[in-house]
Amino acid sequence: MIYSAETVLKTKDLDPMQQNCITIACKRYGISENDIFSKKQTRAIAYARQYAMYLMRNDLDMYLKQIAYIFSKDHTTVIHGCNQVSNRIECNQLDI
Repeated sequence: MIYSAETVLKTKDLDPMQQNCITIACKRYGISENDIFSKKQTRAIAYARQYAMYLMRNDLDMYLKQIAYIFSKDHTTVIHGCNQVSNRIECNQLDI
């Protein structure tokens, strides 16, 4: 079953700052909010999801389990995503 972004956002009760991280990531990678919550794994969607996780972890100081819950992922997936974004920043492949 695929849930729309509206359904996910309503059931997860995201605060405006968390929603803003998701919106920024979606706009940066040119995807919809429905895509970021989907099970699709295209490069743009995966990068956007990782970037949103990174923003939530570093800018909002959220716990790994909180971020994992929002994206319906395991906390180790959040660690991996944040590390990937950090690596892309260090290699100058991504500007913040």
